[in-house]
Amino acid sequence: MLLELAVGDAYGAGFEYADAGMVMQYNNLSRYVQHPRHRLKPGSYTDDTQMSLAIAETIVAGEPWVSEVLASRFVATFCAPALFWAKAQLQTFFCLISV
Repeated sequence: MLLELAVGDAYGAGFEYADAGMVMQYNNLSRYVQHPRHRLKPGSYTDDTQMSLAIAETIVAGEPWVSEVLASRFVATFCAPALFWAKAQLQTFFCLISV
């Protein structure tokens, strides 16, 4: 299920907040597309997938469902080794200031 979520997220990332004309022209399920304003590489997943992974890890670990645990998991997932969509500099800066 998480794999399908990541694939759908990566496909939809090219269209998120894009104008309707662009969506109508390219949304045919034939390929990943470059977002018109973002520099996210086509086919890369987003923070939506990262947050879903963090939630799944919380559930599997049997941790309490409280905001502090979820926030900690979100940060840990974001600070994991560089992910496809994250800029290393931003990731490093965020992880240093959140410790």
